[in-house]
Formats: sequence, structure tokens, C-alpha cells
Amino acid sequence: MATPLRSLLTPLCNLLFLASSFPAWYRFKKAATDLRKTQERVLLQILQDNCYSKFGRHHDFAAIDCTEDFLSKVSVNSYEDLSPYIELIKKGEQGVLTQERVHMFEPTSGSSAATKYIPYTQTLLAQFQEAVGPWIFDLYSNFPPLLCGRAYWSITPLAPKEKETAGAIPIGMEEDAAYFGGLRQLVLSLLLVMPKEVAKIRDRENFQYTTLLFLLAADDLSLISAWSPTFLLSVLEPFSKWRNQLANDLEFGTLGPPNQMNEELRHTLTNYLSKAPSRARQVRKSEDGKELWPKLGLVSAWADWTAARYVDKVKRLFPGARFQPKGLLATEGVVSFPLVSQNSGAVLAATSHFFDFIDKDGEVHLAHQLVEGESYEVNITTGGGLYRYRLGDKVEITGFYGELPLMRFVGRTTLVSDWFGEKLNEQHVQAVLDELFAKHPEFALLALEHEPKPHYVFWCSEECTQMLAALEEQLCQNHHYAGCRKLGQLEKLEVCQIDASKALTAIVKRGEKEGKREGDIKPSLLDRRADWKSWFQ
Repeated sequence: MATPLRSLLTPLCNLLFLASSFPAWYRFKKAATDLRKTQERVLLQILQDNCYSKFGRHHDFAAIDCTEDFLSKVSVNSYEDLSPYIELIKKGEQGVLTQERVHMFEPTSGSSAATKYIPYTQTLLAQFQEAVGPWIFDLYSNFPPLLCGRAYWSITPLAPKEKETAGAIPIGMEEDAAYFGGLRQLVLSLLLVMPKEVAKIRDRENFQYTTLLFLLAADDLSLISAWSPTFLLSVLEPFSKWRNQLANDLEFGTLGPPNQMNEELRHTLTNYLSKAPSRARQVRKSEDGKELWPKLGLVSAWADWTAARYVDKVKRLFPGARFQPKGLLATEGVVSFPLVSQNSGAVLAATSHFFDFIDKDGEVHLAHQLVEGESYEVNITTGGGLYRYRLGDKVEITGFYGELPLMRFVGRTTLVSDWFGEKLNEQHVQAVLDELFAKHPEFALLALEHEPKPHYVFWCSEECTQMLAALEEQLCQNHHYAGCRKLGQLEKLEVCQIDASKALTAIVKRGEKEGKREGDIKPSLLDRRADWKSWFQ
């Protein structure tokens, strides 16, 4: 519940947060008037800072003085291309991709390997802040009521993982607020309704319960920022089931999760709670929780591609709040961020990283050369040591903000199934089958089913029910799939046997219905389309 002190402190902290975002907003506005110079300046600074790194010496960064020279000397790189350098960094070697020290690795799902390790430097974190700053300034400037409340920036449970590399470099950051750093991170920590220790909860139900409890305790909640809309749905879904226990905990300032919890962690989290009997009465009276956040002004989450299916459910969950689609942000860097005034797409994060784009014919384009209505694959060059790095993301140009292109995410160029952020890659699925099957089955397909709850189904021409546990375990080696399973965005894997000829016939029929010629229909091991059960059965 909001105390008098918090009622005074919250607007002050929000104003400080807003003011700290102004310099990045100013640079962003200048970039909108001269995109070409802005991008070249960003690139040359990255090259200058890293010209004596191993990668920089190999590609003669010191001699590059223009964008065209960079494109001719540095080819497009995949993670596999850069992995020899990254392995050296993991062992503790300095000056490999950057002259600057790599202070942590952030894991993300891979293709040929289950996990990629993205190196993070202070410069890369500053580049993230350079993109978040204009978004925050634009958002709070256009919605002044947000200044009067606190925020929920999604916290997801930390998956059990290595704590550091062989070279003693930490792996993973504990919370999204860490992207801000310094004074801004301190100010933001005073504005967040969720203690960072919530990320340490391993049990799924305990995590859901505790997250919901702290959200309910925040009657001054004004902003929700999450990644996948299904994450919000999974957290709020059990409200009716736990309503009475949640109300009791609110009334007495306690934490009574449904399952056993580490006592030290429970005690730490309880210290953040206070008695709120009036809030408890509101919770007891509520049927579904929709009206419990009267100050909630905005909800931000993914809305493009596969996430679009769930946006309406989130809007119904928070009927009084405006919904803002997020831009395109990857573990490797920020491609775009939303603006309140632009509904057609998110704007390029031109002051953060350097970008080049590949069209359908394989031609390279710079940011100022993009054409409205066309689609491009995105390559990114960052202060973290990724150079012309192939993200595998495809965007469509929907318009312009000054000279800056607006864009929306339209899918992956590699075969990735990514409904909720699970990022299952066909190469990884292939590697799993290589390990589990002595001889590949005649037919195999992994695809999503939405009913009764979202989960993947492994269709196979052989009886392989006994492999279910092993398949699930191997898929959970994918950092993001494991996260979606833990959060309840995805239920347990299902295995179904199917006749190979029957399956192939169904694949052809579905392809023809979608306007494909039979000769162009190629069955794959992983299918990004959902709901195959109705076609196969």
C-alpha cells in the first residue's frame, strides 16, 4: 500500500528517472535529422575503441575510415563464426573481440548449440541505455499519470546455470534493471514493485504466487513492462484459486506460498511486505482482479508475429490501461523501440548500434537506404564485440520518423519456433534427435499445440513414448525453452505416433491450402505453424 512517504518519493524518483533520460532523447531527436552521419559516427567510435583487439587487428580496424570500407573488410558473422573468439574470452583472455573488459556473459538460445553466450561490456550496457532512454522520456512525457505510480519490470526466475566461465567471468544478470546501471538503476530500484530476490524462487507455483502477491500489494502500480504477453497471463491466471490466501497475506504482511520455500528467502521477501487490511478487503471482493490497479496507465509487451495472438487477452486483463507493443530487442542488442505517436511500427535505435540490412536478393542496405514496404534481415554491430552479427530477425519497414525508419518484426530468417520466447531452433532439435535415435525415424516433426494449454508435440512415425523424459530434458537445454516451461507459458512436451505417409499427406494439404505449390512444400523437423493435431487427426 502507498504510504505518505512513498506518495512523495515516487513522483520525485520518476522525475529524476525522466530527467536522466533526456540526454538520450536529445541525441535521438538529432539523429532523426541526419541518420547517415549518426550511424557512421556510431560505427567509427566502435571501431576506434576496438582497433587493437584481436578481431580488430585481424580486420584492420585502424585503417577503416568510412562505412563502405567496413562493409568491404568485415563479412556477415553468425554466432558460430565468432564462437572461437568467445571461447577465448570465456577462458579469461582479454582484448579478443573488444579492448574493453568483458564483465559478464548473457546466455540465450542457440542453433547448433543449445546456448549462446553473448559478451557484455560497459559500452554495450551504455548502448542499451541509449535506446531505453528515448523510450522512457517519450513514454512518461506523453503519459504524466505514470509519474505518480511505481512500475513492474518483469522479473523471471533464474534458471539453474553455471555461475561463471572457466575464466571466472560471471554468467547472467539477475534483473532487467541492471541494464540501466549507476544512479539510474538506483532510482529505478525505488520505483519497482517487485524485489529482485523474487528471481531466486525456483518453484513455479511459488514464483507465480509471490509475484502476484507483490503486484496486488502495489495499489499505486502505473506501468507494467514485460516481454511475452503469455508471461503476464501465466502469472495472473491463478488469482481466483489463491485469492483468499493472497488476501490473508496482504492483511497480515506475510508470505504463505503454496509450496515449501527456502526459509531464508521467504524471510527476506517478507521484510518487503507490510500489513494492508484495506487492500486485502479489495482482493476478497474481486472476482478476477481486473479492477485492482486503478492507477495502471500502460502495459508494454511483445505484440508482433506469434505474440499477436495473445495481445487481446492481455488487454482484457487490464481494461483501463493502454497497451504499447514493444520494439525489437534481443540479448545481443536493441534494434527498435516504440514511440507513443507512432502506431505503425517501432523506430530504429540508430544512436545505440550500427546496422546493415540484407534484402530478399541478398543486397546490402544501410539504415538511410531502407524503403517503406520492403522487408530486410538485420545485422548488428555493437560495443560488446559483435560485428555485422546476423541476428536472424526479419523486419518490414512501415514508415519513417524524420529520417529514422519505423519497422515491425515479421519473423525469423532461420527456422525458429518462437511463440513465447522459447526460440527453438531446428538445428538444435536435429542435434537432440541425433543423440536419442540410433537411426532417424521415417517421419518426425516438432510443433506447437495451443489446446488445452500451449505445449509442443513431437510427432514421430515410431513409438517413442519411453523417450518423452529424455526429449524434454534435452529441449530444456535451450535456455529460453526451459524458462517458458518454468513460467508455465508452455506445458510439458507431448509425444504422438503417426503414420509417415498420413503425416506427409496432411503437410501437403495444409501447404496447398496456404497457397503453396506441392513441389515447393518441404517437410521440416521443426514447424513454426501451430495446431497440427487437427490436420493429422
